[in-house]
Parts: sequence; C-alpha cells; structure tokens
Amino acid sequence: MSLNDKVKALLIHKDLQPSKLADMLEVPRSTISHILSGRNKPSLDLVRKILELFPELNPDWLLFDDTEMLRGDGEELEEDSSSVENVADITQQENQKLLDTLIAKKSNGKKKASNEQKQIERIIIFYDDKSFEVYEWNVR
Repeated sequence: MSLNDKVKALLIHKDLQPSKLADMLEVPRSTISHILSGRNKPSLDLVRKILELFPELNPDWLLFDDTEMLRGDGEELEEDSSSVENVADITQQENQKLLDTLIAKKSNGKKKASNEQKQIERIIIFYDDKSFEVYEWNVR
C-alpha cells in the first residue's frame, strides 16, 4: 500500500473530510488534494505532522508497510522515544545504531515476492538542515 493510499485509509478510519485533515495539519487544502489524487507524495514534514496529530497511528504501518494501522493496545506511548521533537537531538552515532536496527529488523522479516526475496537496496536519511545521507548496498 502506498503512502498516498495510507492517507486515504486514515481519512476513512477517522471519518474525516480531506479539507478537515488539511486544516488540522495546518497545510493548504491543495496539499491533501494532490496526495489523494496521486499527483504528489506526502513529504516527510507532512508525515511528521500526521504522527504528531494521531499518536495512536503505528509509524511502522505508515512508513514500512507494517500490517497494523494502530499501535497495539498494550504498547505504551513513550514521550521521550516517540516524540518527533527528539528526533532532531539524535547524534550521528545514534543514527547509525538506528539504521543498523532497521536493517536487522527488515532483513529478519523478509517477505517473498514472486519467488524472490526483497532486500534493502538503499536507505536515505534526511536532516532538518536539508542535508541527507545515502546508504546503499550492492547485495544480489
């Protein structure tokens, strides 16, 4: 399911009109309209706003195709680990640790697609200063 489809699913789940969601996220209504029509994909900033506005949403569902839309009932929302504000405070070493964890998680849960296993090819980390880092693998 694409990120655009997940925004549509969120609208249905929350019984919201696109204009109401745009107002709640404090973005132009055309932003949501363009996402729903498939013209644009949601930006990282918009995804962050969605996760801040709806903390019950499972970030793994939104970003990595986890099957559960909402966080589990027994899962506690920890302010210091899930807060978007804290993302900016993560050091380069912590970024590498997070990257390694994501890679390990995704490689342990590989799914088969048409008789071949999917593998991570590239991970791009975007920073708030508009810089980014690309991690690529040539594993075949």
